[in-house]
Amino acid sequence: MDLLTLILILVGIAFVFTKVACRRHAAQSCQPSFLLAIAGAFCAALIMVLVFFGLDLFTRRFWVENKVPMLILVPTLFGVFMLVSVIPALLVVWHYRKRFRDENKVV
Repeated sequence: MDLLTLILILVGIAFVFTKVACRRHAAQSCQPSFLLAIAGAFCAALIMVLVFFGLDLFTRRFWVENKVPMLILVPTLFGVFMLVSVIPALLVVWHYRKRFRDENKVV
């Protein structure tokens, strides 16, 4: 896959997860927390690690018999995915916080 395609998929997953969580908070008349952005980015990064490595990630052979030390590569890629996906997640939470503040403004 192309690198741009992977980044767009990651951004889309982070956007959807964070939007669902923010809408749930808005339906309960609560202002969304910025922790929702971190939770959305974590879920998106976890899904992308699973997409990137597949189900071999859960086998012993994957961790032991590779030329590249997977004990270092997998957490590093997870961190990169997390950093990339936290930006759109923060933008979604910021949008919902602004919308919540504008709807509940006291005149």
